Amino acid sequence: MIRYFYLLIASFLCLTSITSCNHKTEEAKFENKFQKKKNLTPGENLKLNNENASILELIINDSLALFRHRQSEYFFSIYNLNKSEVVHQFCPRGKGPEEMISIGSIWINYETNTFFVYDVSKEKLFLYSIDCLLSQSYCLPQILSVNSPDSIKSIYAMAPVNENEVVCTGSFYDGSLAHYNYSDGVIKGFYGHYFVDEKYKNTPNWLLGHANQGKVLRNPNSNKFINATYYCGHIEFFSIDNAKYKLNNSHTIHPTIFEKIDFPTGHSTAALKKENRLGFIDITYTQDLCFALYSGRSMKDYGNECVYGRDIYVFTWEGEPTFHYQLGKDANSIAISNDGKHLYALTVEDDFSLQRFTLNLD
Repeated sequence: MIRYFYLLIASFLCLTSITSCNHKTEEAKFENKFQKKKNLTPGENLKLNNENASILELIINDSLALFRHRQSEYFFSIYNLNKSEVVHQFCPRGKGPEEMISIGSIWINYETNTFFVYDVSKEKLFLYSIDCLLSQSYCLPQILSVNSPDSIKSIYAMAPVNENEVVCTGSFYDGSLAHYNYSDGVIKGFYGHYFVDEKYKNTPNWLLGHANQGKVLRNPNSNKFINATYYCGHIEFFSIDNAKYKLNNSHTIHPTIFEKIDFPTGHSTAALKKENRLGFIDITYTQDLCFALYSGRSMKDYGNECVYGRDIYVFTWEGEPTFHYQLGKDANSIAISNDGKHLYALTVEDDFSLQRFTLNLD
């Protein structure tokens, strides 16, 4: 009888912490896919202050980096790594014609040397000439409208397919991804589905879209893409040929935990719960590999530090696991040098420091 009593108590304790047990199990399964755990070779450590650094977006070339700011007059600054100074600030905040309200995506076209910046609120693409930014004090952007058709509630993040088409994440009625031609306003297809907990199986796609967002990126030399979710542990690798979608691989660690919020105006949204664990908080790439900075932290356990991570998982563009790196400090963003030999991580402990590491990919 005593033995059964203790078994009952043990079962009860396991049930009360079943979510935590499951998370640890799934995370361990995911980590075990990476057979090669490698150390990063530390290089230079450039200290930055909060004014000059918030999120590392891109390494533009051997000496220039692009930073995005959460609180500043401008959204972006180009920083000279050799001189430790800001070269240029652009994308002023505001509601004016050339100002921006909220950033959804940014990418660079090296053939035309152009920054593409998507404003979620304005539904517009802002195109900035990098040559102009580096040579003049003020540059006006070219602005393109990305007005959502009726089949889309809103677009959050995007990656280019070609000069007129993008693959988007957002709040859609059908699918988790949309293939959109913004020059003529035509949807070329909806793809994929959301990987959610069983209790959300009857939740409409447009609401799941609020809760499952992150980054979508394209290999600049091929038709391969990544969709890495920020609010849950899911990453997928796909390709698009002639508007046909093919899922090449995917990995899921933990789903999104949220609740529906209804407003008096009739608008509804998904509010994340404190137990929800963040997933891939940043992702960068080379021609051959994708580097994903993983959090796995919840607001309940880590407070505001849930938006940071120390684990970097490396995949091929087909989604095959390769290497696993661990940082010594919390970081919120990463980027790869143009030659693919160095990893930059913006660490946030004590101060904002940009650390440079030599990659050992052999």
